[in-house]
Amino acid sequence: MARLNPAQALEFTSASSQKYASTQNITTTLASHLNLPLSIVEHSDSMAIVPNPAFKPHVFLNHSPHSQEILRLLLDFKNCHKESKEPTPTTPRLFTLVPKALEGVFSQLCIENIDVHMEALFFDDKPAFVQKILDLQRQFLKEKTNFEENFLEWCAAHLESANVPMEDKKGLIQKIIEIEQRLIDEQATLEKAFATWWAENVHMELEGLFFDDKPAFFQAILAMQAQFFKEKQIKALELEIAPSTPTSKPPPPKPQDKYSPKAIKAYLDQFVIGQENAKKQMSLVFSDHYKRIQGQSGLEKANAICIGPSGSGKTFLIEMATQYLDIPYCLVNAASLTPTGYRGEETNQMFAMLYNNADKNIEKAEQGVLVLDEIDKLGQGGWSDKEWRQGVQNELLKVIEKGIVSFEYGNGSNKQTISLKTDHMLFIVLGHFEKLWKNNKTLHQKLPKITNENLIECGMKREFLRRFSIRVLFEPVDINMLTELLDRRLKPFQEEFAQAGSALEFSPEAKRFLVKNALKEGVGMSGLDQKLHELLMPLRFDLEDYNGLKCVINGETLENGEVFVEPLDCPLD
Repeated sequence: MARLNPAQALEFTSASSQKYASTQNITTTLASHLNLPLSIVEHSDSMAIVPNPAFKPHVFLNHSPHSQEILRLLLDFKNCHKESKEPTPTTPRLFTLVPKALEGVFSQLCIENIDVHMEALFFDDKPAFVQKILDLQRQFLKEKTNFEENFLEWCAAHLESANVPMEDKKGLIQKIIEIEQRLIDEQATLEKAFATWWAENVHMELEGLFFDDKPAFFQAILAMQAQFFKEKQIKALELEIAPSTPTSKPPPPKPQDKYSPKAIKAYLDQFVIGQENAKKQMSLVFSDHYKRIQGQSGLEKANAICIGPSGSGKTFLIEMATQYLDIPYCLVNAASLTPTGYRGEETNQMFAMLYNNADKNIEKAEQGVLVLDEIDKLGQGGWSDKEWRQGVQNELLKVIEKGIVSFEYGNGSNKQTISLKTDHMLFIVLGHFEKLWKNNKTLHQKLPKITNENLIECGMKREFLRRFSIRVLFEPVDINMLTELLDRRLKPFQEEFAQAGSALEFSPEAKRFLVKNALKEGVGMSGLDQKLHELLMPLRFDLEDYNGLKCVINGETLENGEVFVEPLDCPLD
C-alpha cells in the first residue's frame, strides 16, 4: 500500500472494505502495476514472461508492465469438476426482460398507451408510472413469447424432482397453483422494487427523452432493468461474502449527486489540506464544467485563474478533481511555450499532450482540462523578450474561448494532422504573482484583494484576462497545514515498515524541524514530500535488515543522517 499513490490506495481500500464484487478487478489492476524485473505479457495468443525494460526498484507504481487480460485469466483459472458440468434445474425468470429484437415493438406499444393520466403519473408518482409500464411489459411478453409454456414445463420438472406421483391429479394441480402464486407474489415484489429504484435513479437527461424521444426513453427503461438486476446480484454477493460486516463508511452519493460541488469537495477534502475557499470555488468550477459537457447546464464556459504561492496545492487539487470526474487533463509550464515560428515548444503542442492523455479520443480531448502553470512568467521580463511573452498570450487568445487548433501527431508514416475544437475545453491557469503578495500589507490577516488592474500591472494582457471569469486565491501554507500533511504522508511509510516487521517513528523535534524548514524555504507541500523521500530512501532500500527493530528519526538524524535504532517492544512476525 505504501507504494501506491493516494488515489490507488483509496480505490483499493474502498474495494476491500465495501465493494467486495470489485475486489478482484482492483487486485488485477494492482497486480498489473507490480514493478518486477520480469513482465507477464501476451505474445501470439500465448502467455510470455519477458524482461521488464522499465524496471526500477523503489519507485511508485505509475506504469503497467504486465497484461491485465493475462493476469485476469490466471486469477479466473479453476478446475472444473464433473459435478459442475451437469445441468441443474433452474426456475424461470421471475422478471422476464424484453428480448433485444422486440424492444422497438415494445417501445411503440408504450407510446400508443401514453395518455394524459400516464403523463401526470410521470410527474407526480414515478413508481406508479413505471408499474404501468411493467403491466404493459407483462402483457406484451405473454402475447409475443411462450413464457407460460416454459412455466408449465418447469412446473412438471419441479414436480418430478419432488417425487410427486403423476397419477395424483389433485395433488399435481394444487402444487402448480401454489408454485404459480408464489412466483406471482415474488414477481410483484421485484416489480415494486424496480419501480422504486428507477424513480430514485432517473436523471434530467432521461426525463428530457420522455418529451423529445419517447422510443429512446422506453428503451432506456429496458436497459435500466438489466442494470437493476446486476446491482441486486452484486449486493447478494456482498452479503454472502460478509454477512455481518458493518457499514463503517457513509453510502456513496447517488448518481445524480456525484458531480455536485459538495460531492467534489468531499472528495478533495480527503487529499487536500486546508484551502477551504479554494476547494469550494474549484469544486463549483469542475461541477459546472462536467454538467456543461453532459448537456445538463446552459451556463457559459467559465475558465479560472488560480493565484497562490508555490507549494500551496494548486496543481494537486486540480489533479485530484479531474481524477474524480474521470476527465483528461494536461499540465503545461507556460514559461516553456513559444509563439509559432520561434524555437521551442509551440502552443499547439499542449493540445497534442491533451489528446494523448485522452487515449487519442478526440471527443474526450475536446471536453478535457488544460492547465497552464507559471502563467505569471508570461508577464515578467524586460523589453528584450516582450515580443515573445505577448506572442504566447496572443496565440492563447485565439483558442481559449472558442476555436479550432491543429497539430501533427505521430511519427513517420503514422503522422497525421489532428484538429480539436476548444469550445468545451476548460482552461485553468496557475501563477504565484509574487509582486502582489509582497505589496499586500495585510498578508498575515487575510488574502490580498486582486483585481484585473493588478494583474495587468504584472504584465498580463487585458484581453487575455477577459477570458477568465473566475479568480481563485490559494492561501500560503502555514505550520498547522504542513504538520497535518506530514502526518498524512508518514502513514503509508509507517504501514510499509510494519508489514516488513519493523516500525518507523518521527520525534516531535524532527517533525517541527521539517515543517519549519519547508516554511522557511517556501517550498510548501511539494518540498516536504521531496524531503521525506530523500530522508527515508536509505532505510527503505535495506528495509528487510530492520526486522524486529524500530527506526527513530530525530533531530540528530536530520543533522548528520544517523538513525536511532532500538528493539521493538512487541516484535512483529
